[in-house]
Amino acid sequence: VFTTSCAPETMPWSENFDQNALSTCWNRYSGDFASGVMTTTTSGWSRSSSNHNAINPDGYDVYFNIYSTNKYTLVTPSISISSAAAVLTFDVFGCLYSSYSSTFDADDRFIVAVSADGGTTWTPHYMMGSDTSRDDMPMADLTATGTTVTVPLIGYEGQTVRIAFYAGSYASGGDNYIAIDN
Repeated sequence: VFTTSCAPETMPWSENFDQNALSTCWNRYSGDFASGVMTTTTSGWSRSSSNHNAINPDGYDVYFNIYSTNKYTLVTPSISISSAAAVLTFDVFGCLYSSYSSTFDADDRFIVAVSADGGTTWTPHYMMGSDTSRDDMPMADLTATGTTVTVPLIGYEGQTVRIAFYAGSYASGGDNYIAIDN
């Protein structure tokens, strides 16, 4: 099969996941983001409307079911950053697998990271978890009604970047959905 590499997206760029499937320019990985040991996969993050309408009533999103010790990363297509004032804005939602309340475990993590070298190295720019000295927002504050997150992309003007959305659990227990959109 012959495929061509994807041309970088240009600013302003938006993705609401309302297409039939994730573009082939998006990549999914399994494994521990923190250790850098990740394997290409077709599972983990998935596009949905039917499972999460109560979480995201305006249409489709991509979601991941955090349970056991699963760890998955969703990576955007390449994006050409043309402004020193560029920001990443997205909505993040969370709930229990079996209801619309959220009770994330202390070992659950959500990280947004940026790579300016095609994915060889990543710099975390936004983190959710249980470490209040390090994290931007506690996972416990994540709700089914969602939170809008804005991440400044300072220092990337004139570069082409990829953005990673990582979610995972480091211990068995819990069963939660986390979803992103817009």
